[in-house]
Amino acid sequence: MVFFDTSVLVTALVTELPNHERALDCLVKYSRKKGDSCTTTHVLAEVYACLTALPVKKRISPMDAKSIIEESLVEKLQILPIDTQTYLSAIRRVSNMGMTSGIIYDALHLEMAESCGCKELLTYNLKDFRRLEPQNILIVSP
Repeated sequence: MVFFDTSVLVTALVTELPNHERALDCLVKYSRKKGDSCTTTHVLAEVYACLTALPVKKRISPMDAKSIIEESLVEKLQILPIDTQTYLSAIRRVSNMGMTSGIIYDALHLEMAESCGCKELLTYNLKDFRRLEPQNILIVSP
């Protein structure tokens, strides 16, 4: 199974972004069969935040963002809820490494991907995910 990070999903959904075709091809490839790919409820919120804030020629409205997420992600990917223990594991990971600020969100995604036995985490944020010292999972970009 592969885990999709926010950066790849947003890029796959917005044609104006660099690497759109590669990200979209990756999303299509891994979402053919539900169970081959996953993401989290938290990533859905991050995707919504990005879609509605991107400075693209034709702004994405809140209703369009909702529809895009439901049709392109929820119907095609396994969406995993995040429990309290996973949040605490992510907090422990970054605090033990002396990391601060937004890296906590990458740690949260990595914790979920590792706990679900994903073989790959797909992201365009390779540097930060690799700083988190992933275990038994490849951090790759499409």
